[in-house]
Amino acid sequence: RTDAGVHARGQVAHLGVVETRLTTDQIRIGLNDILPHDINILKVEKAHPKFHARHDARSRSYTYQISKRRDAFGKKYVWW
Repeated sequence: RTDAGVHARGQVAHLGVVETRLTTDQIRIGLNDILPHDINILKVEKAHPKFHARHDARSRSYTYQISKRRDAFGKKYVWW
């Protein structure tokens, strides 16, 4: 999850699946088919059942961009 107006690179999420015959690639393709076009699942991996994306993160990094001038293309991504 990200806050409104925030963009993520390398975002990790977890999904509880009881049991499936689908491959991880089939799950990735299926998720991409139903998600909005601006969200794209790049990789699906099987994880330990107790894995939690937020609680088990080893690190986080943030980049803040503050512009000296207004830019129509950066309006959604940059403060000025």
